[in-house]
Amino acid sequence: MTWKGFFEGIESLADALLLTPLDAVREFELSNWWGANLMTWVFIGIFFVAFYYWMKQLAQF
Repeated sequence: MTWKGFFEGIESLADALLLTPLDAVREFELSNWWGANLMTWVFIGIFFVAFYYWMKQLAQF
């Protein structure tokens, strides 16, 4: 196995497996912009809840 084969394997993994959900979101955005952005807002909401919890825990110290 060469270094070129190693990095081509990483490329293949990223294209076939890791980026597939992002491709699905990209295609979904073309048909329903609001639905794709709703997913973004859900993740932003999760971040703010986690951030609030973290700050609350830090305030105890």
